[in-house]
Amino acid sequence: MRQSQDSRVLCEEDLLEDPAKIGYAVLDVEDEWQLFSTGDQSNIVAITLEEALVLLPELALLDFLKPGMVAVAGEAPVTWFVESYEPADLEPDELATWVKDWDLPFAPELECSVSPDLAEVQDLDEPRIRKIYQITRSTPEVWSFFGQYAVDEEEHYPMLLRDVVMLYPAVADALRQHADSSSDLLWDDEVREWIVASPTT
Repeated sequence: MRQSQDSRVLCEEDLLEDPAKIGYAVLDVEDEWQLFSTGDQSNIVAITLEEALVLLPELALLDFLKPGMVAVAGEAPVTWFVESYEPADLEPDELATWVKDWDLPFAPELECSVSPDLAEVQDLDEPRIRKIYQITRSTPEVWSFFGQYAVDEEEHYPMLLRDVVMLYPAVADALRQHADSSSDLLWDDEVREWIVASPTT
């Protein structure tokens, strides 16, 4: 995943002057940011977050991301959508770091989806990490996570289970407690616990 210093020199002037030119950003497992152009994806900058913030303070919106996550640029002025990096593209030592300390009884690379309100990052004045209120497991391989205001008809964004748990660690206990259940789980703010939804008939 790491890029040569030459890549940074060749496109630093191009990408690091205007955040609108960045198509997506990847935080690799060694805590280095890789910024990709909206057009030519071979146009890339490898830079530390500290260096990037000096040049593009707007990237402070992404300071909660964990290694191996991707932020895809949305509409102006500054909107990002969080997605997951593909584990198959990681080197063996990077993959070992990616799954370090994983202790859930589910594969971290399980493909899930999250509602837009959980994936979107838009404003420094808004909470960047929201709360998951519903976990839907249609099958053992098809999971969806919903925020407070999401509805079923909304388009979801792909995210691996590892990254869902990293961004929303409160769901880990729910997944451990209900590992053998295929029912939906609903968070109840009043009683402050997960409720197993009754199956529909």
